[in-house]
Amino acid sequence: MNFILSQIFVLLGIVFIILSLWSRDKQKILIFCLISSVMFALQYFFLNALEGVVINALGILRAIWFFIYDKKEKPIPLYPLIILIVLFAIATIFTYESIFCLAPFIAASVLTYSVWDHRVLIYKFCAIPISICWIIYNVYVGSVFGYISDSVLLIIEISALIEYIIRMNRYKKLHK
Repeated sequence: MNFILSQIFVLLGIVFIILSLWSRDKQKILIFCLISSVMFALQYFFLNALEGVVINALGILRAIWFFIYDKKEKPIPLYPLIILIVLFAIATIFTYESIFCLAPFIAASVLTYSVWDHRVLIYKFCAIPISICWIIYNVYVGSVFGYISDSVLLIIEISALIEYIIRMNRYKKLHK
């Protein structure tokens, strides 16, 4: 039963990641990241994958923290980025089981940077290595839908990045 629940939560999490990739609004991206972190934390909880639970729980904190700054229309200072990456590193040290446990740390750190940075292009670009890291971890913890859906998500992310670059180039040509 736990395995089935984990696979349901991964599918729900992927839906919110896709919504974040299609969003052009920073606040919506943060809300979708928050919801996906909750879904993924539950997925890894049901798989008894502690690293995934802790990293996604910190992802919830990241989304709330960054959302508060964005809501106030203030740029996010450097210190939350540093604090969160340090927390991810500490969590990884305490939950470390194998080299594969570094994948969530890398994914979370890259995601944190991409959401901290105000440019949507950076977020879309960073989604690609993030998915690769989660594919690796999902294979390690045995999340079948996790690695299948992250593989599909990787293709969607590449497509979304290409579409965004094309759209931005068209915009630049029109406004010369």
